[in-house]
Amino acid sequence: MRFSHALMLVVGVIAEEDESAMLQSQKVVAHKNGPSPDEGTSDSNCATSLYKSCQSPGNWTGSKCCFPDHYSCKAGDADSCTDIWTGWECCKNEQMTDDNLDNNCVKSLFLSCQQSAGKWMGSKCCFPDHYSCMPGDADSCTDTWTGWECCKDELATTTTTTLDGFVCNKSFNFIVGNYDQISLTGACPNCSAKPIYGESMGARYDLNLDGHAVTQALKHCKAECMKRSSCTAFFFQKHGNGHEICGFYSDAVNLPSTKMMRHGHQACSQVCIRDTLGDELIVGIWSQTGMPRSVPEAELSDDWQEVGDGKCHHRFGRRFQRKGVPTPTLMFANTGHIAGIQYGVNTQDFPLYPDSNLKAEGVLSTDLPPQSGDYALTTFFMDPDRICNSKREDHMAGKIGDRLWVANATGGIATASGNYEEIPLRQEDGPLAGYIPSGCAASGFAFPGSPGMGQHWWRVTEGEGNTACKDGGPVFLLYSRGRLVAMGLTLVSFDNRVPTVGNKRPVEVGGGRLGSPGDELWEWARQDLTPFFFHRPDNPKCLKNFNQFDDSLEGGTVTTATLHIWFSDPYNITCDGSV
Repeated sequence: MRFSHALMLVVGVIAEEDESAMLQSQKVVAHKNGPSPDEGTSDSNCATSLYKSCQSPGNWTGSKCCFPDHYSCKAGDADSCTDIWTGWECCKNEQMTDDNLDNNCVKSLFLSCQQSAGKWMGSKCCFPDHYSCMPGDADSCTDTWTGWECCKDELATTTTTTLDGFVCNKSFNFIVGNYDQISLTGACPNCSAKPIYGESMGARYDLNLDGHAVTQALKHCKAECMKRSSCTAFFFQKHGNGHEICGFYSDAVNLPSTKMMRHGHQACSQVCIRDTLGDELIVGIWSQTGMPRSVPEAELSDDWQEVGDGKCHHRFGRRFQRKGVPTPTLMFANTGHIAGIQYGVNTQDFPLYPDSNLKAEGVLSTDLPPQSGDYALTTFFMDPDRICNSKREDHMAGKIGDRLWVANATGGIATASGNYEEIPLRQEDGPLAGYIPSGCAASGFAFPGSPGMGQHWWRVTEGEGNTACKDGGPVFLLYSRGRLVAMGLTLVSFDNRVPTVGNKRPVEVGGGRLGSPGDELWEWARQDLTPFFFHRPDNPKCLKNFNQFDDSLEGGTVTTATLHIWFSDPYNITCDGSV
């Protein structure tokens, strides 16, 4: 089923209880073991529906929506309706109203609710669904103390969690947009019965008892999302009547977003977004060169040519290079989707460590001739073991991939194809050993409208800028608002060697700036690297005179070739979240 909010935007209506009532083109199919939706209904309990359909447990008769006898329907408005809004009337489950009121109510020693979110009912204090109350003591209670129990706003605590490649947030439980929906529990009146994930929470979610059941529900919805090749996010909702559903989105979704909302469902309800690397693939800070993201796109371009034998290499897939330059070399899966990038060098012209900062454990033999890059630092955006046996559902439409793995013989992730380092997509999950945060450049840092980079994280072995040039990590990471937005390479060498084709040096373009020769995309920085690249104390001392190509200067023959690779919009980068 597909759901749309177009009409809702016209009439300005958003139902608070169950979004499935919004212009359903078909009736939601109940759990096969659930009761028929027309059980217990009578014509006297029928209401006109603007949507020409019914939300469970209502039964659509062709002209009206008929509800069980324990529902009452009255004229009202969408904003004040706390159950089912038909577009004309609010239909309310009177049994659940009474039960809910008692289930989240506690006695108060103070004969009031202490200016909290609770509502005083004359003998008890009744709290919203997202509060939980439990016995405790006044000293340890960090929210509302009733004299008997501590009542806590669960949404005021940390709401973001991770679930095997998804980021879940309980601050929201709905996303405006098109979605497909499934039911996890039976049809009403047994609304919470027979959960298809096997562990019932009952009608009311209990923070202390139902954590495992919520996890199982989310895992079921996650697995269903993964079956759908275009699924980018899902919501899990437990409604006031105990009924549970999941809705799946195929459009691009980011967290947070103005399209995300919190409706009046129980506190365990939440939105989960499939964690992805990003939706851009752009190389070069000033050139901003877009990369093909599929084999057909590469084949249609005059700039890109396939290298290798044209078959899916067991480790690197199908590979394409731009105008005969080995950096970057794009890797594609057997499905034609982008799978990763190799940054190749000709080791006859640009040798490995200690003549550069490219160490043997951090590069792979490419099975290509030297002029095409016989060794490469290799990154993957998908499971490298599946590069030649993947399915289209392994990729998300419009997304680059679900990870950033760097091939490294010492990496902590071991698979059938080798070892890898996993780059954290969220700053809170890192950093990797040896990385330190330093300079930050937001969009517009160089001139109005310039692309940004975010905060640089550099891999060093010594603090205060004392890392030897050959020991500085070749990969640096760029974060903005706590998310990985780009990565970069800095290949360092000596004796004026550079990783270009034929060892061609960069060219002076005026104002002390350097440009790349020919069709190279490499960038050629010079001092001063503060404050945008390094904090002053972190600026490497060994790079005092780098890229000067002048042997009369101390360190004047040290070179660096740099490359920035964006996975997100380079014109929407801030230094928010920098450390």
